[in-house]
Order: sequence, then C-alpha cells, then structure tokens
Amino acid sequence: MQKSTITHILMLSASLSCLSPHAWAAHPLVTEDPNVQTQGKQQWELNTDARRSNLTAQSNQQISALTYTYGASDQLDVFFNLPGRLNQFAGVADASAGVKYLFAQNAQHSYGVKLEAFIPSGAERKGLSDNAYQLSTTLIHSYHQDQLTVHSNVYMNWHRFRDEQASSAQHTTVWRLSGAALYEFRPGWQAVLDLGLISPESRQEKRWQRYQTAGLIYACTPNLDIDAGLQWKQTQTSRSHQLGIGLAWRY
Repeated sequence: MQKSTITHILMLSASLSCLSPHAWAAHPLVTEDPNVQTQGKQQWELNTDARRSNLTAQSNQQISALTYTYGASDQLDVFFNLPGRLNQFAGVADASAGVKYLFAQNAQHSYGVKLEAFIPSGAERKGLSDNAYQLSTTLIHSYHQDQLTVHSNVYMNWHRFRDEQASSAQHTTVWRLSGAALYEFRPGWQAVLDLGLISPESRQEKRWQRYQTAGLIYACTPNLDIDAGLQWKQTQTSRSHQLGIGLAWRY
C-alpha cells in the first residue's frame, strides 16, 4: 500500500474516532451506565464539543450528537443517535440505533448490556463515514454507595467494510476497556472522571489508544441535566483534546 494511502487512512480514523464516543454514553462520559428510562419515559440528549488535534487536517473541529431514548419497559430502552460535525465540511455522520437492557439490580450493584447497530449514512468524502456496517456490544456494571457511583465497561465493535482497501487496512474488531467514577459533592452536583483504553482501529498502529475525561454534571431539575467535560486522547500517531457541553431532558 502506498505511503499516501496509509496516511489518509490514519487521518480518517482519527477524524471518525472523535465522532464515535458520543454514541457510547451520556455526555461527557465515554463509559456507559446501566440506567434505563422505565416504561413510557423518553429522553433527548444534545451535546457539542470543540476538538483540537495535532493532525493538521483535523486541527480544529466542532462535533455534536443528538440522541433520542424511549423506555420500552422498566428494564429496556430503545435509542437512536445522530452524530455530526458543525464545521469543516459540516454534516451528519453515521447514524446508529440500539437497545439497552438492565438485566440485574440490587441495592448497590447493577448489570446491563447495550447492543447498537451503525449504518454508513454519513458522507465519506467529507470524512463523516467509515463506509462500514457496524455492530457493537457493551457489558456494563455499576456500583453505588452513598454519594459515589462507579461504572465499568467491556465494549466490542465489529466492522464490515464496504471498501476492500479499507478492510485490509483497518481491524475488523475494536475493543474498549473503561471505567468512570461519579461523586455527588453537593446536592445536584456530580464530579466525573472517566479513564479507558481502546484497541487500534488501523493495522498500522500497535498501541492501544488512551483517553481521560473530567467534568461536571448538574441536575437543574429531576428531569433536566446540564454538563461540561474536558477529554484528552492519545494514539500512536496523534494527540487531541476536546471541551464540550451537553443537555439531557427527560419527560
């Protein structure tokens, strides 16, 4: 494979990686929680992040995501997610839909699983699609004690690329191991810390990607949350950070 082609694929992977985390969990977290809306309840989430990278072609991006969730039962949520970019060839990225199932719970521990399917609906020429059908599974555990909540995830994403060249250059399966801690330091206010490792998407990279997220979540009312977060990310070929805000409304 030519060097210019390899460079293009690495840059495309970095661009897409900044979009995908918003489909993983409630902003500003990457680690998923097992919470569900309960039957008949609905939720809208909207967030936006300003991202800077040491890659010249992806040096300054404004990314966003809109997620709708419906409580199909007291243990099952159905959701739809639309990530996108607001500058530099703005548009909607690959859409996804899925379910989250809370299958066990007691006073301190909760266990869930999240299944999600992605379709290559974004514009590939704008760097908004990886031109692949994807399926992902997230195993979720949560521990709660007084003001402290800790989430942990094992995540697996499987790609079926439509382009043969991309298929030979990218890993078919990507893994993520992550954990997040949330501490309510005063009524309605939570400080959050999220750490994780993500396996390489490109076959040219050998090291796992690392990320760290720190932020605040404020419950304005029982049905309205606002948040802010700062994330640092490092791969074998790039470094980036992003600052964002989000809103979650339930009814």
